[in-house]
Amino acid sequence: MSKPKVLVFDIERVPMRTKPLEAWSMKDLQYRRLRPEDIDSWGRTICLAYQWLGERKVHFIAEWQEGGRAAFLQNAHDMLSQADLVVGHNSTSFDVPHLQGEFALEGLGEPEPFKQFDTLLTARKKFNFEANHLDTLTRRFGLRHKTDKYSSKVAFAAVDGDEKAQKRIQRYNEGDVRATTALYLYLRPWGSFNLGTFVDGADETPICPICTSTKLEKRGVRSSSLGRYQQYFCTHCRKWSKGKRLLSPTVEVR
Repeated sequence: MSKPKVLVFDIERVPMRTKPLEAWSMKDLQYRRLRPEDIDSWGRTICLAYQWLGERKVHFIAEWQEGGRAAFLQNAHDMLSQADLVVGHNSTSFDVPHLQGEFALEGLGEPEPFKQFDTLLTARKKFNFEANHLDTLTRRFGLRHKTDKYSSKVAFAAVDGDEKAQKRIQRYNEGDVRATTALYLYLRPWGSFNLGTFVDGADETPICPICTSTKLEKRGVRSSSLGRYQQYFCTHCRKWSKGKRLLSPTVEVR
């Protein structure tokens, strides 16, 4: 039985910079519509860290490494194309769209399709916490948490060739991935995706749809509009699920 490939990742960016803007008052800047010629440099993704679930190593790629920006974006594209499930914190609204926009600018096209598990959206949907930042959630759950704070000054220094800044942003980026991995493992029983659909050659042995473990216990039945199904509890990740076979239909099918 082959396991699905789960990718946990996080990107770091530098913000857009404008040219000097003329203004007679602060209101002139507040309501000013920026034109393309007002932009000195556009924001861009400069590096990312990632980890394949089940591996201890956290990988890091950046535009200042061998091959430059073109190689960095190609590596990021290849990384996403290998994944069955992509995990991140606010990744569906931030990380993935930013990368896809840069793939389009580079002429790389869309990566192979993948499912997404966003730990931020999961926390917002399932809980009612006052804040759902990565550092807040990991600390509240008693998990491994962030090791530093983002600094645009450090990010710009890194792309300008400052090796000390490059090492600092790499440590920060890798720390975010480790924290996101810990949060994902904690939250995945609350998710609604089905990794079992990616398992090749599965026999009749029931598997957990979240972690693909076979450590399932039969615990009662679950009813639906079609009838009753066997209910399972995964002792590995603590996810509840139901079997595929209908035990008894609600109505007779003719």
